Amino acid sequence: MIGTASGENEWIEFKEAKAQMDLDDLGKYFSALSNEANLKKQRYAWLVLGVDNQANIVGTKWRQSRKSLDDLKTEISSNTSEHITFEEIYEIITNGGRVLLFQIPASKPGLPVSWKGHYYGRTASSLGPLNIHELEQIRGQVGQDWSAQLCDGASLSDLDPVAIAKARVQFAKRNPNMASDIPDWDDRTFLNKARITIDGNITRTAIMLLGTRESDHFLHPAICEITWIKQDEGGNKIDYQHFGPPLILSVDEIYSKIQNPRFIYDQPGTLFPHEIQKYDQMAIRELLHNCIAHSDYGMMGRTVLIEQDDKLTFVNNGHFIPGSVENVLDNAYMPPYYRNHFLATSMVNLNMIETITSGIFRVFESQRKRYFPLPDYDLTDSERVKVTIYGSILDENYAKFLVKNTSLPMSTVILLDKVQKKIKITHQEATYLKKIGVVEGRYPNLYISSDVAFRTGGKANYIKNKAFEDSYYQDLILKMIREAGNANRKEIEELLENKLPDFLTHDQKRYKVKNIIQKMKREGQIQKIGGRKGAKWIIKHD
Repeated sequence: MIGTASGENEWIEFKEAKAQMDLDDLGKYFSALSNEANLKKQRYAWLVLGVDNQANIVGTKWRQSRKSLDDLKTEISSNTSEHITFEEIYEIITNGGRVLLFQIPASKPGLPVSWKGHYYGRTASSLGPLNIHELEQIRGQVGQDWSAQLCDGASLSDLDPVAIAKARVQFAKRNPNMASDIPDWDDRTFLNKARITIDGNITRTAIMLLGTRESDHFLHPAICEITWIKQDEGGNKIDYQHFGPPLILSVDEIYSKIQNPRFIYDQPGTLFPHEIQKYDQMAIRELLHNCIAHSDYGMMGRTVLIEQDDKLTFVNNGHFIPGSVENVLDNAYMPPYYRNHFLATSMVNLNMIETITSGIFRVFESQRKRYFPLPDYDLTDSERVKVTIYGSILDENYAKFLVKNTSLPMSTVILLDKVQKKIKITHQEATYLKKIGVVEGRYPNLYISSDVAFRTGGKANYIKNKAFEDSYYQDLILKMIREAGNANRKEIEELLENKLPDFLTHDQKRYKVKNIIQKMKREGQIQKIGGRKGAKWIIKHD
């Protein structure tokens, strides 16, 4: 018997479910328990199967395989708002029988969880619709708009004249019907009409976007800075700089720091070379502006832009309000709220972001049209959003396939992009890609299929995806060492770089080389001489 201290309440539910549990009922309980956990300030709610209402263990035979239980996470997420699902499903075998414990995360502040479009809650232990009072209570948790608060003691003299001048130009672009009137407005009138100030009073938004470099103290303790960091291949910091208000100008300064040369590459499917910049300027600005608009400034952290050789990573504070990238890319999606509504409105008026969620879609489309990898959204940290865009082609076969199939739905392109990046996809997604004939390989190690590679002229690249036995690479290493007398790690990596399968990333190839070297060492074929930095490998003689 489960202890009485852990009996049923609004966020804990016991169900016998000896043989069966209806999936629709499970979804309703998920919604109800998640919302109730939020209202009762609990991190998690619990649904316990195999236990009666008096907390006696009766056992359940429902979904007895582990795979079947894990599949429930996908089945639930497909019908909940924000695609939220179980944190974990625990299976416990007791003398009284098998018990299942479903760990359900509390709904996020301002975002009640729905099941099939309906919100559920509980009155004591009874399941039913979430009442209006509780629904509004959750939605009202977002609190006051931080960006709309007034800055005591601030005046127009705390705003940068150059920033205001640029804001006027951008406002005219956004509102061409007012362009002829804007020059006649004084600064106070303009800033009010652009919704940057409130009745002439300086808001936090005004300081952020247009404030002088010395005005950021009005935002204390929040930090209104974007930090640009330049890293080498090993992730070591080689340069950095902080940028603060006025952000409408700082974005240009940050862009000037990024190395974005024009280069020429052979465009798949044509004999004519293609010349573009490494990164799309629109994509950089869009992502930077998104970071400014949607950061949680109450967390008192900076936005960070990390520049590496072939990628840019943007990191900002606050959970991702849409819940998933798939939500944003859905044409019908509208955000449930803006974290900084006043700031977002001001940035719309200054032509910095869109009113609807088309900005992220534009970045995805830009990368797709360049045949580059799609942006990576890392949402594993619930308190931060990390976005990476790439400045080169990873898999030539992927690029060739996009050339031949310009009308593919974005959802399919996203799956192919995950395949080229060796990101695990679900069995169902893999089955779909195999069905349409674009990938092959044994799940989860998939790569662009031979048919696609041959059809787009990439037969050689396809063959290179067929990995050789380790003995082949070992023979090449031994031959090089015998001829040269010795070899260091970098020389061995260069030797095997073009011989290892193309589906491996650069880091995966380095890891593969490391494993091969260690295997040869264990087998007594080679040995290391010299210190750590100058270490070399030689043939080991008995």
